[in-house]
Amino acid sequence: MTSATLCVQVSLAASNRIGKEVIETEHGPSQITFYGNSFIAVKSSQYFCDMRGPTGEIVAETDDKTEAVLVAQFNLEKI
Repeated sequence: MTSATLCVQVSLAASNRIGKEVIETEHGPSQITFYGNSFIAVKSSQYFCDMRGPTGEIVAETDDKTEAVLVAQFNLEKI
């Protein structure tokens, strides 16, 4: 999905929870696995307040085992 940031020139935040959940279906119980790996990617460092991320860089991310809240500040005057 980070390639989408480069292709369409937008910043992107993708979220996904972690863990497993059992749901009841008409065919019985079914397990869903959530894989985490949420991230925030920016299209250009000029819009990101820390100036850390060049074009298309992930500026905040988490893994598939850790519950986390990701935060990034953007310079809204330049968007």
